Amino acid sequence: MPHIRILLLLVVAVSFGCQDNVPTFQKGLAFHRANQIDKAREVFEARAASDSADALTLAYLADSYRRTGSPERAVETARGALLLDPCLSFAHYVIAEATIPVARNWSGTNADTSWAHLLAASRCDPSDGHPWLIIWGEAIRRGEKALIGESTRRLEQSAFFTPALLNYNRWVLAGLPQKAVLLTNGDMDTYPVAMLQDVEGLRTDVVLVNRGTLNMAWYARYLRDEKGVPLPFADRELDALAPRPSERGEPVLPSDQIIAGWAKMWREGNSPRPIAFASTVDEEVIAKVGDPLQFCGAFTAVLRERRDRPDVTTIDKALSSFEPEAFFGPWVSDQDRSPVRRVGTKSIVRIVTNAALTLAEQAALRDDRKTFDRWLAYAKAIENGAELGPVFSARIRQLEEKGVPPRP
Repeated sequence: MPHIRILLLLVVAVSFGCQDNVPTFQKGLAFHRANQIDKAREVFEARAASDSADALTLAYLADSYRRTGSPERAVETARGALLLDPCLSFAHYVIAEATIPVARNWSGTNADTSWAHLLAASRCDPSDGHPWLIIWGEAIRRGEKALIGESTRRLEQSAFFTPALLNYNRWVLAGLPQKAVLLTNGDMDTYPVAMLQDVEGLRTDVVLVNRGTLNMAWYARYLRDEKGVPLPFADRELDALAPRPSERGEPVLPSDQIIAGWAKMWREGNSPRPIAFASTVDEEVIAKVGDPLQFCGAFTAVLRERRDRPDVTTIDKALSSFEPEAFFGPWVSDQDRSPVRRVGTKSIVRIVTNAALTLAEQAALRDDRKTFDRWLAYAKAIENGAELGPVFSARIRQLEEKGVPPRP
């Protein structure tokens, strides 16, 4: 059995493997947090082969294997960690992630195995937000309604999401039209919205839709049956959806086909739900639904009629509810172990700054000095105060140089 091999390796390491100059756990952790996973794996492997091996080291080594495309080694190593600490939440979580069938392509995937380890992780450390992220989606798939709500409550109680990130997602929700379908891209524009809706009761009229999960027919049915979003396909057609090439040879995923159908239904007046793409969604994805579209700061709206300019009214109204300081501070909490989230999440603040600069630019076109000064100052405050640091320096400098022309 694989876990027996891990145990034997540990016994040998403890008995004979004391080595000089073994890199510290903190060094491996620093590499992991910086998303330098190959370097992190080397450190954790060195420690696992020495008398420094412990359950947490093995759990991080297992996660490094998972993130570098070795799910079998990840599971084997995580089971070794559980031999040392049967209730190490992180080790259970790694096995759950490695064995979940969604987007995994190896023989060891098993939905029940993944679910069992998710529940074990949540029992061993209810304050660890990681398993609750996955439990939320799996509870939807399994129809475990109580666990859907519990997962968002646990995420709120654990302070898994920072104030800056939550304020960003509050801003996204603030400007959306009534009963909108909000299409999101990843973890940090999906889970915080779910938490804000469930825990704070914020904009519960909006239906949250994660694009990646929308490739699964069960999720589309959930949105139809539980959230009241009409689908553009009957059940038989939905089950038959598969990736197909576009006219340019690019893949059109089932989610793309459903979203295009929603956009068509909205434009033709056959659905009461407006379609909005979160600004975290790639522009090429948004473009697949075709014109007319309109930039609204925190999101791009699918329109029924063409409009030439950004929706200044919506952008202004939503952003006016937040001071620049709302987006200051860390965008990922200390407890978040994901190197991808740790490295990339802070870049989301660019969307807020871009919205403020758009308002300044539109004010300049209207010769509105007061509004121009207000939103340029807002953008500069975020540039100087947000965790990401300056991004739009050239654009801001250009606006300062051009400004609003003096009135004759």
